[in-house]
Amino acid sequence: MNLARPESLVEWPIRCFAVHAAVHAEAGATATVVVEVLADVLRHWSQAEGSWRTEPRTYQAMVGRSADLEWSGGP
Repeated sequence: MNLARPESLVEWPIRCFAVHAAVHAEAGATATVVVEVLADVLRHWSQAEGSWRTEPRTYQAMVGRSADLEWSGGP
């Protein structure tokens, strides 16, 4: 799963890798996967504060095969 932070106030990549999960579903079937995004993935270094910070923003989640993202949820 990749994450994006639309309208971020800090420098952030367009999308970043957050977590990996593998699931198999037959053609036409659905599958549910629960993943945990660790807090470290959401942090950035604040030069002004000299510490790691988490920006209070809504994150957009994107999932799919490899870099071929098929689903996106968020703002």
